[in-house]
Amino acid sequence: MPELARISVDEAAARLGVCARTVRNRLRRGELNGEKVSTRSGAEWQVEWDERAPESGEELRARNLELAGENERLRAELAELRAALPSGEKERRWWRK
Repeated sequence: MPELARISVDEAAARLGVCARTVRNRLRRGELNGEKVSTRSGAEWQVEWDERAPESGEELRARNLELAGENERLRAELAELRAALPSGEKERRWWRK
């Protein structure tokens, strides 16, 4: 298993292209790996970061936009398919048999 670097929440947020609160929420939900460490000013999250990770914040944002576009296309296709379905109760009885 590769050795992971530990970076601050702010650094992880910058690399992921999100705000620090989002990073903390992802840590709490287990979507990111990390741990709380004791410091002089209290406990702080340290995020485990694989330096070999291929995607930068810019790449992640571009991928996010690409997926958002695909999501919208699929929503439109789903709406068209739903519109093509029979709407009356009589027309739908065939699938209840």
